[in-house]
Amino acid sequence: MSEEFAVRHSILLSSLLTLFVVVGVVLIAGSFLMQPVASPAAASGNTEVIRRFYAAANETIATGDTTALRVVVAPHFVDQDPGPGMRPDRSGLEGYLAALHAVIPDTELLVEAIVAGGDRAMARVAVRGGHRPTSLSGAIVDQPEPWGAVDVFRIAGGMIV
Repeated sequence: MSEEFAVRHSILLSSLLTLFVVVGVVLIAGSFLMQPVASPAAASGNTEVIRRFYAAANETIATGDTTALRVVVAPHFVDQDPGPGMRPDRSGLEGYLAALHAVIPDTELLVEAIVAGGDRAMARVAVRGGHRPTSLSGAIVDQPEPWGAVDVFRIAGGMIV
C-alpha cells in the first residue's frame, strides 16, 4: 500500500510541477504579447514633430527669431547632452541657435532619416553651410561642426520635451 502511495505521490508532484511550468510560460508569453504597441499614426505624428523642430531650428538660425521654435519645443524642455556652456533648457537651445544666427546664419540642418516609436524618435542630421575653415597663423584649422550627426528626442503632446 505504501508503494502505491509513493507512486501516486510522485505522479501528483510531477503533474503539479509540469502545470506550474506551463502556467509560468503562458504568463511570461502573455506579458510580452500584452505590451503596448505604438500605432503607425503615432510614429507618423512624431516624425512630423521632428520635421517641424528642424524647420523651426533652421528658421531660428537663418533669422534669429525663435517664435517657430517655441511652438514645437515644450517650455519644460530638457537637453540631456547640452553643448559646452549651453544651458540644458529651452532658453539654452534658443540661445545656441541665436548664436549660430549671429556667427554662421547660412547653416542649415538637413534631416536624412527619422526613426520613431512610442514617445521617442531619433534623427540623423547633416549640416550644410556654416562650416568654414579658419586661418590661425597661416595654418588652416577646421572648426567643429555646429550640430551633431544624431539627435534623440522624447515627444509629448506634439512637442519636443
